Amino acid sequence: MKVAVVCDSPLLKKCLEVFLKEKLSSYSACDFVISDKAIDSEKPVFVISDSKSSNIKKPFSKAKLLKSLDEYFKKLNRQKTPPSQIAKNNISELENKLTAITENFVTELVKTIREYR
Repeated sequence: MKVAVVCDSPLLKKCLEVFLKEKLSSYSACDFVISDKAIDSEKPVFVISDSKSSNIKKPFSKAKLLKSLDEYFKKLNRQKTPPSQIAKNNISELENKLTAITENFVTELVKTIREYR
């Protein structure tokens, strides 16, 4: 996840830069922008403010910020992933779970049969 910070508030901007130093990027290379108001941008905008439409409200902790940013980034990635790929991933995950359950059942069944030989 790469983010760019575009804030009017110098205090909020500095706070975000300290919290997110490993995730900071230029505007052109970022996945999304973090701002203290809704702005026109070609990139998705994560808004931090007191309004109801914001992604996270002030005040916030570092942990809450990181969690909210992670959820926002995952949501963006899900929107980019075509539904057919999501369906394939879900089917593959189901197949893996069923295989594990079946293998476990067979192991337990063989173990039980050997106990009563």
